[in-house]
Amino acid sequence: MRSPASNRGSVLVVAAVFAAIIAIALTSYLKLALGASKLANRSFYMNAAQNLADTGLERALWSLNNEHAYPSPTHWTTGGFTARTGFSGEYQGTFPTSSTFYSLSGGAQGQVKVWVGGFNATSQTWHAVAQATVTLGDGTTLLKVAESYFQQRSWGDRGMISRNGMSFNGNTRVDAWHSNAHTPNTADDVLYSTGVAVPEAQIASPELVSLQNADIFGYAAIGTDDLTGITVGATGRLAGNFAAGTGIDTSRVTYDFTASFPDVPAPTNAGSSAGNTLTPINNNLGLPQVGDVQTGGVYYYYLASISLNASKTLTIGPSSDAKVVLVVSGNIGLAGSAQIVIQPGSSLTIYAAGDFDMGGSSGIQNGTSSQPSNPSNFTLLGTRTEAQIVGGLSMQIMNVRGVSYLSSVIFAPNANVRVLGTGDTYGSVVGNRVDMVGSGNFHQDLSLANIRTSGIWKLLKWRELSVAADRAAYGSQLAF
Repeated sequence: MRSPASNRGSVLVVAAVFAAIIAIALTSYLKLALGASKLANRSFYMNAAQNLADTGLERALWSLNNEHAYPSPTHWTTGGFTARTGFSGEYQGTFPTSSTFYSLSGGAQGQVKVWVGGFNATSQTWHAVAQATVTLGDGTTLLKVAESYFQQRSWGDRGMISRNGMSFNGNTRVDAWHSNAHTPNTADDVLYSTGVAVPEAQIASPELVSLQNADIFGYAAIGTDDLTGITVGATGRLAGNFAAGTGIDTSRVTYDFTASFPDVPAPTNAGSSAGNTLTPINNNLGLPQVGDVQTGGVYYYYLASISLNASKTLTIGPSSDAKVVLVVSGNIGLAGSAQIVIQPGSSLTIYAAGDFDMGGSSGIQNGTSSQPSNPSNFTLLGTRTEAQIVGGLSMQIMNVRGVSYLSSVIFAPNANVRVLGTGDTYGSVVGNRVDMVGSGNFHQDLSLANIRTSGIWKLLKWRELSVAADRAAYGSQLAF
């Protein structure tokens, strides 16, 4: 029989074993918890590093998009960049500065270096690489590197798009074709005909799209998650081919479309010489001319307003390849049989801050009715800003028509646009609201997407450089 002392000894041994097991378990648990905490903390700051890298890339994009306000190369300087020594067309910047850091939580701090270069004039793209470094409180450093390509947008790459709905009144046909206007050789330009038409037109709005009895050969993007965002009449259709039929081909509809368009910055009148008459424009019509200036082969006219009536004609040309820009701070009105005529080989761009209204039989002739010039030769831009609208200024009004046709690029995101008349419209239309009024057809010029002269830049592609070899490829560019 075991003595009480022996029993107590056995109990103590068992207790000690259990205590040791519990201690080991608790130690393991604490180590696991500590490891998980460190992993979570590292993951948190890795995300912070990625955000810093993206912020650096956004700074580069901001600098590009402010080129109108801060002309090159000042827009890089304003954005905090300097020219890379010994390299043409390359810029670099450290943010917040080379000697300061962003303060993060937990005593961590961050800094980002950005290199911009590799401009491609053909594709109108810039290349940017950002390297973000986050230093933790214990001195540990975390690194994230990302690259982006930015591409200049085209004013006419979107077909017919609106922010606040669109409608078609009449038996309108909507289709598309390639004019090949993006090549310098006009010999390969293609006039529109049903023989070259393709069912690739694009219409889009986050608000109601009313097709009524129009024939839309192409695609529609709507703002709802079902077909309630688009309606069609008894004989209307949205289709991917030119065969007979009615109704909506749902395979041609995409949903949850949102619209966000940049404001259009107008050129500033730097160094104008009031009173001069420049030869590529017939300006003897009593226009309230503020000034004019020729820059880089382009003739800029800065006007308070334009008002043409009766049979007055404003002619762009007749000299070959006359490039004219009208910057108008007030309203533009055409009445009676007044015309704006753009001679073949010439081009006109209008920056309109006020309303644009054409009444009577007035119109804009870009080429001739039998041979319309490419839509890229006439661009109408609305410069009223979203901030002005929010501040109480009314939406711009643009009533446009052609004399048997209208060949143009219209980009006016803060304007209600009405395309009037019985003639066909060629090109693209972007507005706050877009309505086609009359029996004219709309033909989208798909080649406009290749004409990148807007001065507005967009993100083309982005990727994280997570592989060491990819990072090493930009070691010299980021060594500053």
